[in-house]
Amino acid sequence: MKLDSSPLVSTEWLANHLNDPGLRIVDVRWRSRYENGLGISFDDPEGYQSGHIPGAVFAGMISDLSDPNHHVPDMLAPPEQFAAAMGRIGVGNDTLVVAYDNMGLPLGSARLWWALSYYGHDRVRVLDGGLREWQSEGRPLSTVPIAPAPSQFTVKPRPQWLATKADVVAALAQTTTILVDCLNAELYRGGGDRHLWGQRAGHIPGAVNVPYLANIDAALATATAAEREQILASGRSFRFSRPDALAALYRTAGVVPEKEVITYCGRGYAAPAACWRSSSWATRESVCTMARGRNGALIYRFRSSRAFRQPFASGIPMTPNPAVNIAPSRRSDLAHKAVRGRSPLRWASCNALIAA
Repeated sequence: MKLDSSPLVSTEWLANHLNDPGLRIVDVRWRSRYENGLGISFDDPEGYQSGHIPGAVFAGMISDLSDPNHHVPDMLAPPEQFAAAMGRIGVGNDTLVVAYDNMGLPLGSARLWWALSYYGHDRVRVLDGGLREWQSEGRPLSTVPIAPAPSQFTVKPRPQWLATKADVVAALAQTTTILVDCLNAELYRGGGDRHLWGQRAGHIPGAVNVPYLANIDAALATATAAEREQILASGRSFRFSRPDALAALYRTAGVVPEKEVITYCGRGYAAPAACWRSSSWATRESVCTMARGRNGALIYRFRSSRAFRQPFASGIPMTPNPAVNIAPSRRSDLAHKAVRGRSPLRWASCNALIAA
């Protein structure tokens, strides 16, 4: 099957390739709840059973793809667990994976894209608009569970795809690295309710703010948490914005070609979704161009922000500063050099840095 270098596939493309050999569609939808002031994520196999894209298998973002022994929730599964999970759902090293979820903007699916890329698997794409787009177009759903023949998946970790606590601490004193906070502007400024996925208000000093919803529509950059829930319930399309709109968004935030980029969020889902799209404004190639580079050079690393936010634990300060949303003096145009793979891009998890 023919694919370009984009990390995204359209619903039309997927509908035309549902029965292609070598394709594995993976449903990674998940849900969250709040207990005692803390956010808790959990798998949603019931949602999968109630209706999924025909041929899709289900993978649990928590049970299959997160480390159950890590004291920080939602961290990436270790190599043996990840390999076993991929093999169980029929993903081998030559399989083309198309991931989707039902969150609107891809969160679980972008996380799986990053996880597979971290473990050395380049044949992975994300369904643009996800299950919501598929359903809004009247495309078919199935309630037949899929049990594929097991495959052999060999992990080939790429440590440079993950920013460590040391990387982020070092970045605080550098002008060659830019930190991008992908949470909503309200949390970035230290306003609203406390961060239910980390407990510390504000943002890492020096970080600029590009809320993950802004990748759908720049007008959503100022949406509060309450407004976000209304947006998610609105039935609107969550396909990514046009390349030129993304170019303007990131230029305004000051992301520059000369600087390495580390994105972070609350627990490791929004950061890959926003991070890999930040590279794509010049073409629809986004992730593959930024993350792998045209010459195969690695340019993307990622980490979740929760560890930064744990009270008194990380040693990394958080800055609530309503007056600072972007820092153009430190950042500027990433555009044409980004699509040539010259600007390093990494992901960081605030939550896990506490344990690093």
